[in-house]
Amino acid sequence: MTKAQAFKDCLWAFLFVAGAMTVVIIVGFIMASIGTLEQKWLINLRDICGEEYDVDENGILEVNSSGMYIGTVSKFASVFGLFGLYVG
Repeated sequence: MTKAQAFKDCLWAFLFVAGAMTVVIIVGFIMASIGTLEQKWLINLRDICGEEYDVDENGILEVNSSGMYIGTVSKFASVFGLFGLYVG
């Protein structure tokens, strides 16, 4: 393999991973913005684990969706670590 071919392959791999990460970030953002958590689950977390949530005027627990976004992105992004090992 020549130096030029190695550079070209590395560039394609970088573009592939960058594109895939962009898709993961966008999907995570969409999932966090439309995702809702069941009240039963939130009540269980509040009562057993001591989590604190805001309550709206109807008595429904409100959750910050940034945790869902971070969780979604980190779970899918970890796959690319394995992909890097495969490519390497």
